[in-house]
Amino acid sequence: MNQVFHRKEVVPIWCIVENWQGAGVNPSQGCTVTIHKPAGTIAIEDGAMDPVDDGVYVYYYYSAIDDPDGWWRYVCTPTDGTGDTTKRVPVDGSFKLIQP
Repeated sequence: MNQVFHRKEVVPIWCIVENWQGAGVNPSQGCTVTIHKPAGTIAIEDGAMDPVDDGVYVYYYYSAIDDPDGWWRYVCTPTDGTGDTTKRVPVDGSFKLIQP
């Protein structure tokens, strides 16, 4: 999967949610993503990810020409259940933005 993008490109961020048997599952509260710029500041906080298939979610980050170059970190958080039974399993990754 491509991890290097030019500024102004669309960056797809994928989250795959599976049960212990490896089957795709859909968490009851969906998935969100938080994206951090290279300096650590938050660019997107709790952005809603779109379901694509069972257990597969995507968020498209539309990078801007003035976004900083470097490695951007993201954390996808599927959330299932409510109250005391809420389960969150963060999944992290990164991508690099470079000059066009």
